[in-house]
Amino acid sequence: MDDDSRLLAGLSSEGQVAEQALRELFFAYAQPLINFARRLSLDRETAEDVVQNVFLALWRNRASSAIGGNLRSYLFAAVRNQALNQLRNSKAIRDGEQELQFHLPQPTPHVDRVEY
Repeated sequence: MDDDSRLLAGLSSEGQVAEQALRELFFAYAQPLINFARRLSLDRETAEDVVQNVFLALWRNRASSAIGGNLRSYLFAAVRNQALNQLRNSKAIRDGEQELQFHLPQPTPHVDRVEY
């Protein structure tokens, strides 16, 4: 049994065995996943948040998780999907802000800005 399979089996256990398996998975994969997320045009903080969310989802779904195949591939695909969602959401927010700015009434020159 390879190391990833052992850790996945441990993760689906209970108590300290599951916690230790998650800890080992995190320390083995967190930095490479953060670097990968950063290459997808995320800043460091957002990349860390994305990776943290992937591990949180892995922990929450550990009992029902059926990761078939390669754990490394699964983690990188999950980070890619989360990063793309994050980029899509931030673009929608930026577009909404620009749209809002476009529709804000502009103060007339003779009205004091503070009064406006």
